[in-house]
Amino acid sequence: MDFTGQAATFLTTLVLGALLSVIFDFYRVLRGIFKPRSAITYVFDLLYWLLAIFLAFSALLISNWGELRFYIFIGLAGGALLYFRLLSRYVLFALIRSIRLLLLTITWFKALAVKLIVQPVVYCAGFACRPFVYGAGRTAAVRRRLAGWLRARLRRPPNQDVPPK
Repeated sequence: MDFTGQAATFLTTLVLGALLSVIFDFYRVLRGIFKPRSAITYVFDLLYWLLAIFLAFSALLISNWGELRFYIFIGLAGGALLYFRLLSRYVLFALIRSIRLLLLTITWFKALAVKLIVQPVVYCAGFACRPFVYGAGRTAAVRRRLAGWLRARLRRPPNQDVPPK
């Protein structure tokens, strides 16, 4: 491979190192916001590394037919180092703000849906059930009165064996 091909491959690996660092920062922000358990963290760490390997392998296949050279590892590490030194702080700030804004928007839409859909349905259902609730209350009152009347009318006769006092 000539020098221009090697330089293009080196620049590709620099960009790839920075891209993998951006993806890692995104993952880091999500992990910081949602705080998953350790088992889930292990699974997503594995998924990140599988994605990183896939992207690196694809980029190397496209740029230099998959040849591994020492300058490729230097390019990946250099791209990550440049990103973390120059851009990581700003990207983290933007990611955190964007995700918080997204979560706030989702919360607002949920509250709006409750106000516009759930509460009117509950109100209408309560209004529709009101005659039944009233009828059940009236039935309970009638039942109590009837039970009192029956108790008064159907008293047990006094015990014949024991003389009255």
